[in-house]
Amino acid sequence: MDIPSVSPEGEIPARNKKEWSTVIRDVDDGVRFEVSRLVAGIAHLCADSFYDTLLSNPEAAIYISSETVHERLHTALTNWLIFLFPENQPDVDALISLQERVGVAHARMRIPMTLVLQGIRTLKQTLRRRLFELDMSRDRLLAALSYMMTIVLKKPCCDCG
Repeated sequence: MDIPSVSPEGEIPARNKKEWSTVIRDVDDGVRFEVSRLVAGIAHLCADSFYDTLLSNPEAAIYISSETVHERLHTALTNWLIFLFPENQPDVDALISLQERVGVAHARMRIPMTLVLQGIRTLKQTLRRRLFELDMSRDRLLAALSYMMTIVLKKPCCDCG
C-alpha cells in the first residue's frame, strides 16, 4: 500500500513548496555556493558521524546494522546531503519529492522520531562545526548557518519524519 505524500486538498504541498521556495530564494548565491562546496567536501564525514552515533544507540539496532550502513545507507545519506545543497538554485519540486520519499521510507520502517531527531542533531553539529572553520565574515557566516540549518530541518510534507 502506498502512503500518500499529498493531502486530498493539496494544501500541504502548496504550503511546503512556498516554505522551501522562500528559504532558497532568500539565500545569497555566493553563500549557497560556499555551503555547497563545504557540504560536498564533508558529506561523507557527516554520514560517518550520523551512523556512528546511531549505531552506538541500542534502540537503533533493530532498524539498522553496520552491514546495511556500509552497503547502502552511508552512500544514500552522503548523496542526500549533496542533493540538498547544490551550487546553483535547486529545483524546489525535486527537493520536496526527495524529502517526501525519505519521510515515507522512514514511516514505513516505523523509525521512531527520537532516532530521526538524534540523527538530525548529529548532522547539524557536524555541519555547524565545519562551517565555523571557514574564513567568512560574521554576516556571511550567519547567513550560511541559517541556510544550512533550515534546509537540514525541512520536514517532508507527509509529516512522517
